[in-house]
Amino acid sequence: PTRRSSDLAPYLRNQFGGDLGGPIVKNKLLFFAAFERTQIDDSFTIFTGAASRQFYSAVDGVFNKPSHDQMLNLRADYQISNSQHLFGRYSQEWNLQTWQGCGGTADSNCYDGLIPRHAVVVGHTWTPSPTMVNDFRFQYSYSSYQLGPSGEPIYTDIGNFPAARLALLQPVYSFPSFSYGQGYGELGIETRWEAKDDFNVIRGDHSIKFGFDFSHIPFADDQVTNYQGTWSFATDQVFNPKDPASIANLQNPTQFTASIPGLYTSVPVSQYSAYVQDDWRLHRDLSISLGLRWDREIGSFNESLNPNSFPKPIPFLGDPSQRGKPFNFAPRFGLAWNVGGKGKDVIRAGFGIYYNNIQTLLNFPENRNLVQCSVLIKNPTYPNPYGGQSPTAFCSTAAPTVTVLDQNFANPYSEQFTLGYSRQLAHDFSRSEERRVGKECRSRW
Repeated sequence: PTRRSSDLAPYLRNQFGGDLGGPIVKNKLLFFAAFERTQIDDSFTIFTGAASRQFYSAVDGVFNKPSHDQMLNLRADYQISNSQHLFGRYSQEWNLQTWQGCGGTADSNCYDGLIPRHAVVVGHTWTPSPTMVNDFRFQYSYSSYQLGPSGEPIYTDIGNFPAARLALLQPVYSFPSFSYGQGYGELGIETRWEAKDDFNVIRGDHSIKFGFDFSHIPFADDQVTNYQGTWSFATDQVFNPKDPASIANLQNPTQFTASIPGLYTSVPVSQYSAYVQDDWRLHRDLSISLGLRWDREIGSFNESLNPNSFPKPIPFLGDPSQRGKPFNFAPRFGLAWNVGGKGKDVIRAGFGIYYNNIQTLLNFPENRNLVQCSVLIKNPTYPNPYGGQSPTAFCSTAAPTVTVLDQNFANPYSEQFTLGYSRQLAHDFSRSEERRVGKECRSRW
């Protein structure tokens, strides 16, 4: 990192932007654009302490840590006719973070990160009659995190670990009072393809609404961490990362660890939902709402995982194909009662079951069981711990730690009940009481 010219650690934040909008075709086609950027000039401090300064004076100091976040939004609205409206929106956000995790006595395994995101949304609203409305939405979105060793170019080709990428990683040197070396990198990409439609129709005392929502979400992640290894020393020693002789003169390491090879996992997920709802006015003073929703998620439970794909049997794995539940039906009920018909006393009640989707990253550890070799060498030779042998010859023979998802892993849900009472005490004063009860069910993993 770039050392500052003084020991001061200032913080400077600049935020600027603007927006513009107006008609392209009067009363027909409108546009809107907005841009915003936040730029931060920050710093981090490495200070190993007075007692250790004799060893690490070359790394002590205040260092630059810049970052920025910028956003762009573009939208156009087109009035096709009195009954049809079309809009399109493009949104993008760029993030840059540097030297994350550095500070104090640690200048190791920090990372620089690019976090680009963008989304395209198209929507169409159609009113075929005064009692019917249809809303359709389509979305494509992209989100990723591109993390690499601080101070190095960020490699962005996910799932590949060529020599050029591995060369960006550094060995880590861990001393009692200080650690140094950027050995962490990770890439993740998630896209979403979504189609959603809602149709509402009014028939007498009924307002009926139904629709569907479908998303396909490919997600992949790779990691290459501690590939060049970590050297552990029992004593503090003179260390200057810019002086090769300093590194060559290190003595008596107690341990060397490494993790090979890099990891890559891809888990595509599909989410389905459909619903129907009826808001029914039974009486001028009594309305009820009845609804039913169905949710289904495929892919987040590792249902397609083959138990025989691992080099050794995984205990308690069971049958992954039996995970998840296909019939996640969630009823909803609501009531509003104008007691006495004078509008002074109103009772409201509601009950519903709500399912939630699973975060895909939760199931990655199970996919990665027994995939990586953990190297552990006691009292290694320095600077070549392998002595000309293959790194795999030093894979740990200790019983591995494995991760297994629960055989009954399924979508979590909550049950919620509300009951409220409102009383008008005067024309400009009222009092309300409300009671909420909720029960949540989470899946184990």
